[in-house]
Amino acid sequence: MTGLLLTITDGTFTTVATDGRRMALVETVIGSDSSLDSDSILPLKAAQELPKVLEGSSDVKVSLGDTHAVFSTDDVVFQTKLLEGNFPNYRMVMPPGFENHVTMPRDEFYSALDRVSQILDKNPAVKLSLTPTEVLISAMNNAEVAESPIPASYEGENLDLSFNASFLIDPLRHLECNKLTLRFNDRLSPTGLYGDEGFLYVIMPLRHN
Repeated sequence: MTGLLLTITDGTFTTVATDGRRMALVETVIGSDSSLDSDSILPLKAAQELPKVLEGSSDVKVSLGDTHAVFSTDDVVFQTKLLEGNFPNYRMVMPPGFENHVTMPRDEFYSALDRVSQILDKNPAVKLSLTPTEVLISAMNNAEVAESPIPASYEGENLDLSFNASFLIDPLRHLECNKLTLRFNDRLSPTGLYGDEGFLYVIMPLRHN
């Protein structure tokens, strides 16, 4: 990932980041009377520094120009150059809809992933085995196996999904929701993780035997 897309369309402020294997998107309604439509790419370093600079601020004014962006509060002004070029068409990786979904407690999902991933070495995969009332999260490293079941709500045939463990754990560190939902069509198609309002994280599953 080299930059963060900032886009304003029809009164909605959207931020998007992708590295080609996963994508995170957050939408925030800023007002239906907004007449500004804009696409800007924030450098990665600036995107990493911005949360630290604006920590504790409730209202932030965003000014997007052709070459620079300015983020300001009552106490801080942060200015950065914008990147030139075109951001990847992130909507191409988003399925038009999902046929299946499983809902589970965020804290328990995060804790279970963290526990089982401790044994991982070269193989980064964790497996989610879905049943109507439970998700069994497991990982394997040579002859060593780690498993952790958590409660869940799922309507569909029993199914196994595999993901890169760190790719699943990353967004969970920042979500504040009590429950999250994974939406998918099959075990190899893009999977959407939904949690906080306006948040979407799309990740590609791994192939498994």
